[in-house]
Amino acid sequence: MVGTEEANVKNIVESIDSRVQNYSPARGKKAQIVLMGYPEITGTGVLDCGAFDPDEQNMMQRMAEHFSAEENKMVQTAKAAGVEVSFANPMPAFQGHGACKPEGERWITPVTFAKTGPGDFGDVDDVWSGCMFDGFRCASRTSMHPNAAGARAYAGVLTTHLQALGYTGW
Repeated sequence: MVGTEEANVKNIVESIDSRVQNYSPARGKKAQIVLMGYPEITGTGVLDCGAFDPDEQNMMQRMAEHFSAEENKMVQTAKAAGVEVSFANPMPAFQGHGACKPEGERWITPVTFAKTGPGDFGDVDDVWSGCMFDGFRCASRTSMHPNAAGARAYAGVLTTHLQALGYTGW
């Protein structure tokens, strides 16, 4: 990664770090802060992946791995400073379920040029804000985010992580 990408990651990590540092000591005694990492986004080396060639897929995978590594480093720094926080890595659970996999196997929504629900493009004042444009239309904001199966997988990773910590809830 070069230039602005590294700067953007650094800004995001610093923003998360400042929020973790500003947690309220009055929070619930059993509350547990867990930062969830990034999943596998597309899969790697899939030849038929719509708009993404294998090099682009590999780049997105490297970015997800980089973001997760930076988040994990930030968590370790916060833990060393006495903050009760942990990191859960969903990457292993998502392997083989990226957006380029066939319907039914994928846990990440591929780039979708259709409105998929409230909050999608057309529901906001500035329709072009953050638009990934193919020359004719905007991609849905659900694109490249977990679908229902992916959300269940994230929940499973979090549940397993909390159980490993001995977290029993309220």
